[in-house]
This record gives sequence, C-alpha cells and structure tokens, in this order.
Amino acid sequence: MFKGLPISKTTYYRRRQKAKRLGLDNIMNLPDLRGKHGNSPRGRKNARWNPTGIQVSKQGYLKVRVGKDHPLADPCGFAYLHTLVWVAAGKPRPERKNELHHKNTDKHDNRLENLECNTKRKHHQIHWRLNPLIHPKLTAFQVISIRRDGRPYREIAMDYDTSRSNVSLIKRGKTWKPSIESGMI
Repeated sequence: MFKGLPISKTTYYRRRQKAKRLGLDNIMNLPDLRGKHGNSPRGRKNARWNPTGIQVSKQGYLKVRVGKDHPLADPCGFAYLHTLVWVAAGKPRPERKNELHHKNTDKHDNRLENLECNTKRKHHQIHWRLNPLIHPKLTAFQVISIRRDGRPYREIAMDYDTSRSNVSLIKRGKTWKPSIESGMI
C-alpha cells in the first residue's frame, strides 16, 4: 500500500509516468495494456501481410477469405478453394463421410474437371494405390528375415532402413502381403 492506494511503490510510479504520457490525471483509470506494446509492424510492413486473401493450409490446400458468415467458412473466415469451386458449379456440398479428391494429386489445381467426390474409404484407397509404400520396398527375403529376427525392433529397422512401426507391422503380419511379383505364391 502506497499513498493510500492498493498498489506498490513501483507500480505507483510506473502508472504515474504512463498517465503523464497519455495525458490522464488519475493513475487508477489507466487502460490495461499488458501484451499490447504497439511495436508490431502494421499492414503491408508486417511479414504476415497477405493482400490476396489466399492461404495455404497445413495439409497444402488453398484457403480463401470469404468471411465468417459464409456457410463454408471456418471460424477464422476462410474456406477451402476446392470446396468453393465444387459448390459454385452447382454440385452438392460434400457430407462428412465424403471427401473431394484432386485427380492429378496437385492440391493447387482446383479446376472442376480435376475434382471428384468420393467416400473417405474410396479416397484413402485411391491414395494408397498412388503411393502404396512410403518406406523403401523390401524384398521377400528381407521380410522373411525380419519376421524371424529376434532383436529389438529399433535395431532391425536400422539394418533394413525402415521404421520401427513398419517392422512391427511386418512381424504381426499386418502389412506386406505376398504377391505374384515377389515370388512368394
């Protein structure tokens, strides 16, 4: 308590200086400016300035500012461009169980002829067919060796240049089904 006020001496003098800068008489009626230092560049000077209103989402899709009141908008007022193109062409808005697929896999190519609506399951199958294995392909001999190997998964993964989770899936028989090309049938 300082000079009959419920604040410390340091706070009193800081508020008095701030009130003098703002041209106020009463130090107790100062606005709360915590975290609002005002030193951030505004408008075009800010590094995050985007005059086009287009953003790229974390997944790589284009998002356009449409306003928070738009039916396709997220809470920040942006909507996916491919969804906007689809709905603008008179097609029904994809339901939760459906996804829009870019046929040529270019997420920035949002022409109507490049889009198709699929169920999530079919969409996943399409992408699995396009890129079946993210890890390096293993031969039939390597898979048999991995299944018989008793060492820790980390060591096996390092030897075969693959992930621990992939080794786990192979050992449990959840991945790498024998095929005609592998000569296992």
